[in-house]
Amino acid sequence: MLAEPLDLSTLEFTRFGFNNLDFDVPPGLSHYETTLDLRPHGIELLVYVSLSVDLPTRELSAQFRSLDPLTLDLPDDVDAGFLPVNDKQLHNGEGYFRYRIQPLPGLPSGTAITNQASIVFDINAPILTPQTLHTLDVGSPTSVVRPLPPTVGTAFEVSWEGTDDLHGSGVAAYDIYVSDDGGLFQRWQTATAATSAMFTGEVGHTYRFYSMAVDHVGHREAEAATFDTETQVVAVSNWQHPLNRFDVDGNGKVEPQDVLRIINYINAHPNDRDLPAPPQMPPPYYNVNGDQEITAADVLAVINYLNAHPAGAPAGESDTRLPTAEVTSGWLDVWPHDPPAAASFGLPVQATGGLAGGAAPAAAGAESAIWRTNDKPSGNPTAVARAPDHRIARKDGSRRGGLSREGVAFRGDRGGLPLPGELAADAVEAGMAYELEAVFAEIVEDVAAAWG
Repeated sequence: MLAEPLDLSTLEFTRFGFNNLDFDVPPGLSHYETTLDLRPHGIELLVYVSLSVDLPTRELSAQFRSLDPLTLDLPDDVDAGFLPVNDKQLHNGEGYFRYRIQPLPGLPSGTAITNQASIVFDINAPILTPQTLHTLDVGSPTSVVRPLPPTVGTAFEVSWEGTDDLHGSGVAAYDIYVSDDGGLFQRWQTATAATSAMFTGEVGHTYRFYSMAVDHVGHREAEAATFDTETQVVAVSNWQHPLNRFDVDGNGKVEPQDVLRIINYINAHPNDRDLPAPPQMPPPYYNVNGDQEITAADVLAVINYLNAHPAGAPAGESDTRLPTAEVTSGWLDVWPHDPPAAASFGLPVQATGGLAGGAAPAAAGAESAIWRTNDKPSGNPTAVARAPDHRIARKDGSRRGGLSREGVAFRGDRGGLPLPGELAADAVEAGMAYELEAVFAEIVEDVAAAWG
């Protein structure tokens, strides 16, 4: 019985066969009868064949009947027949028929069509075949090349992704196209099942990419109207990650740990902006912004990247976001232990009497300012300020560490005592001070508070 999703008006038989003999049906027929003479094949029989469909019951049938060539009736010999006992090596005792039919129009992807046959030899009980299942896929897939950073090194990774329509057969392969400096697009990857590949470009060239996907039944994505992403190849130093300049530790992810790597290096080299000399080699990739120095600007670059990509940040990261445009144009200017004199920014130092005391009113003439003091016996002050010239100052008390020089140094603590800068990384990584996420959250919260 033909399944309900099938359109009976499109049915046509195409072929049938038995005993390793194959016969074609004239095209376009939903009913076919013929009598075959098997004597040229060494079989002294005629075979009557009938292929038909009963429209009310949707039942499809095929009849094969042996005939005596002389009487045109059933053979008298009970062993005579067009199918011998099946030889599993020769498959000479098998038969089949084929047909073609279309599903009803408008059916969605995922529509299931089942089929099962019943075989009757003479007056024996029916033999049921295994049930077959066909699932419709009527839509085309979609794909996209993932965004690339504005600039990359000569060797960089290009990645892409795609999906088929709902309940479709799934994406089978991708073609990836590339254009060099606005030229014609050329196929770079052909029928690949991979979702990324390394691309090597030339310095100064701009490359554009787009993708086209094909699903498992052959549906091809419509031609793209424009490219998906572009990037320019620039010369980079060995101390800048060739695939993602924000991935400082080279583990394939951008996370607060990358911020800490640069901070710890700056803290351990208080009077040295130069990149490490040979034989030292990356990772870590300290030179995030490509200026051949290791400074707080590299720290800010990674922080801004994390703020702009919250979905890719590790679980537990603070949801507080820095105003990226302001930070990009600013500069961290901080001090090793003592807060700067008020004259440094033209701002008065205003105390609130405790870390939880809240923000002091903004000083006259300053865009924003907050100065807080720690009421612990150590008396170490905590201060955050943004001056009219857009510089930011931040000084932590002993509990949360400090920012020093032109870079940022987290200083962990044990029992309220500051740790030397060179021990800060070990303290944080060993959990003796505080979790990295908490450290990152604090700097974000304090600077955001300073900006009001």
